[in-house]
Amino acid sequence: MSVNEQMMPFSGRCPMRQYLPSKPNPVGLKIFVLAAPDGLVLDFLIYTGADTVPVEDKQLYGLGGTVVKHLVGTIPTAKVTHLFTDRYFTALAILDYLGSRNLYLTGTVMTNRTDGVAESFHLYGERFISFSKS
Repeated sequence: MSVNEQMMPFSGRCPMRQYLPSKPNPVGLKIFVLAAPDGLVLDFLIYTGADTVPVEDKQLYGLGGTVVKHLVGTIPTAKVTHLFTDRYFTALAILDYLGSRNLYLTGTVMTNRTDGVAESFHLYGERFISFSKS
């Protein structure tokens, strides 16, 4: 499964309409999506502004982590599930929560979201190749 964002093109009047110039369709509704490996949308969350997610969760996990927490709430915890995300949704803060729900996460991580863990890795070219304990 994967979590990502998408823009639903929309140019009408709507208080939730967003403008993201880097997207192919820059004007529309921003939607966070949980998708199955075949691309089937399993759950989604429309970005409505600052009140999209609870403030307490946002302070604890950040916006991306809180979106992941909301979307994975519908996934059964009986069996192990692997989740893929991009750097917007990947942070160390959400990993403990996902582990408690029997979910494993693979995603790229921005070094400013690692709480110092990134310095423990040796960088070889563009890849982390080994872990060293300090």
